[in-house]
Amino acid sequence: MRLALIQIKQNELYQFQKSGIRYTPEEVRRYQADMVCRNRVLMQKAAGEGVDLIVTTEAVNFPGSPGKVEAEYMQFVPGMDDGIFTDFSEIAKSGHCYVAAGCFRKERCRGSLRLYNSVCFFDRDGRLDVVYDKIHLAGDENEYLTEGREYKVVDTDFGKVGMAVCWDMQFPETCQHLSDMGADLIVAPTWGWEWIYGPCRAYENGVYVASAMAVPYEMPIQGLRSPSEAITPDGRILTRGSYTEEGIVLCEIRDICDCAELRKMRREGRRNIDV
Repeated sequence: MRLALIQIKQNELYQFQKSGIRYTPEEVRRYQADMVCRNRVLMQKAAGEGVDLIVTTEAVNFPGSPGKVEAEYMQFVPGMDDGIFTDFSEIAKSGHCYVAAGCFRKERCRGSLRLYNSVCFFDRDGRLDVVYDKIHLAGDENEYLTEGREYKVVDTDFGKVGMAVCWDMQFPETCQHLSDMGADLIVAPTWGWEWIYGPCRAYENGVYVASAMAVPYEMPIQGLRSPSEAITPDGRILTRGSYTEEGIVLCEIRDICDCAELRKMRREGRRNIDV
């Protein structure tokens, strides 16, 4: 299968560490539209190159941190009938490929609107197949997002794909659950991919792992962070993106199901939890 990781460079809305910044509604919509547009262009280009699966970074439609927005935050987060999801669907259908798109979304539950940090997975016909909501929220996400309650694995015509988002990958149990559910490949839209845990999670569970990472607004990817990557079940890096530039990171994997024996061995060789 042919995999495309969409590595985008973040814009002004993603200045997480800078204090004193405030965005007007017009600025939020302009920056948000810029990110969505640049992701769409790269996704369309990847779809035209005959890929089987496109994975974006985390929350391509991020409207900034709530405390920095001079307006009611909910208005900037789309429902599932929004045009952004139509765009994802059309890209999947036109390219006859699967799309795993990281996005913020809202949904009404028990009479109130809730916000989620999600992966929306579209099949080759453009149908929304699965929505995974980030389970392990990080930092101030706990103040305004609702955590997911269920891990998700989806069947494709080249194998089973599990989903995680960014901070989920900090916890070994995430990939262990997905591996136990039969995942051959785990994809992770992220803003904070770290060089150490991608190979670790792949090796621990005997599965393929792929991340779509974002380049920070004012600096390169540095320190513990690593660019977008695809990793083999024994922890080897198949491909890696740029530390400074956005673009499409392509990878050819002959058969993601060839991890089955190694995954089985890893499961059977787990530690004795009774000691």
